[in-house]
Amino acid sequence: MNALVAPDSRASMRTLLMLPVREARLKPPLTVAAGESLRQAARLMDAHDLAFVLVAPADGGALGIATGTDLRREVLVGECPPETAVAQVATFPALAVPADHSLLDALLLFNRSGFHRLLVEEDGVPLGVLEEGEILRHLASHADTVSLQIEAAAHLGDLAPAHTSLLRLIAALAAEQVRVDHIAREASHLTGQVFARVFALLAPPSLASQICFVALGSEGRGEQILPTDQDNAFILRDARCRDEALALGRAVSAALLELGYPECPGNIMVRNPEWVLTVDELHDKVRDWVLAPSEGNMLNLAILLDAHALAGDVGLLAEVRTLLFDLCAGNNAFLARFAAAALLFPGALSWFNRLVGERGGEHKGWVDLKKRGVFPLVHGLRALALEARVEATGTLSRLAALKERSVLSAAFAAEVEEAFLVLSRMRLVAGLANAEAGGDDRNHLDPMSLNRVEADLLTAALETVESFKAWLRQHYRLDLLGL
Repeated sequence: MNALVAPDSRASMRTLLMLPVREARLKPPLTVAAGESLRQAARLMDAHDLAFVLVAPADGGALGIATGTDLRREVLVGECPPETAVAQVATFPALAVPADHSLLDALLLFNRSGFHRLLVEEDGVPLGVLEEGEILRHLASHADTVSLQIEAAAHLGDLAPAHTSLLRLIAALAAEQVRVDHIAREASHLTGQVFARVFALLAPPSLASQICFVALGSEGRGEQILPTDQDNAFILRDARCRDEALALGRAVSAALLELGYPECPGNIMVRNPEWVLTVDELHDKVRDWVLAPSEGNMLNLAILLDAHALAGDVGLLAEVRTLLFDLCAGNNAFLARFAAAALLFPGALSWFNRLVGERGGEHKGWVDLKKRGVFPLVHGLRALALEARVEATGTLSRLAALKERSVLSAAFAAEVEEAFLVLSRMRLVAGLANAEAGGDDRNHLDPMSLNRVEADLLTAALETVESFKAWLRQHYRLDLLGL
């Protein structure tokens, strides 16, 4: 991995994270008495434009913290009266960090605890509250540098240094133990920016306004970290610009290949006429895919559900997604068949919860993290999102929306989120190590390379995957349907 991290990139990132917490932008330590009501606490939050209050216990002990989320959950879901004492919903003690500790210390504390706010203290006196997003804004300054490189590109060749900088940024963030979903968000945003800049440099303005350039797959979900194969499409306003669009598609695909984005093995790219379609043609395709749910048609629907507009007329994609949701609404037989794909691959655990690798091939004995772990979660949540008409395309965004709608319990959703993050981080680390060794595999992990703690984390994540698959089987009654 070190080969991907330029010394200046690692040094500047390390310098940034070594700053003391007191130098970050802290929120004021607004404090209320333990007996204050939820109603009054909410009013104070609103008046001070804060999403939390610190809570001082009557016995003079350590401060607690209550967030706006805590208040909403207890009042709306727990049905607590607004006059309930805020101490009843607060967390005691609030997670605290000394003011002279580094931002890296705070970042690691955020990652380990799952909390999003830290009380910053100096000699036992509260200085303020550090929010996780503040550290991410510090780190974003490095992403902003890459972003400016991309925006400044006047020629395709100018994008090559930006692409290299993006790879170094990803490796540096991973080395500093930044949460994998935050890395994915930055990486996908910048990758999308590269794609959009290629489109802008190659497409005449008159043609660009007639096309929606769409990212598919992990890039569409905002989860592509390391460069993988191209998955994209053009949606055309009408057929009059088809010939120009096809020529543009070939040029865009060639330019992305030159920048280091491999061709899609399934040829799902804008150079392929099958993925350069008018809105009306795509409408017809979607109807056919839903009415004749073959394996290939199901795959196409899954790809389209993850679509994200990168450039051009983004409204064209919105039209197609609306039709897709309308066609699937209430179609329980279709939804069950669609969800069943999440159970396609067997798990990676034995009866005794021991890790089981591939039985043969190049990666014999290694665990395929994508097929055995990530895919069942991604596709299962995709199916549930389709059923619940959740517009979000990201896996964790879909999970949050499903939890909010009580499709999944809060406890189970937390387990699924943790499993997804563990599997995604291990996949990232394995991919970076493979890239450093000159390989291009992004999915396989040698279980013998893990220490005891890592092996336990992987096992726990894969156990959650199997529990989620069992939940899907029951939710969609797949056994009764013979699926």
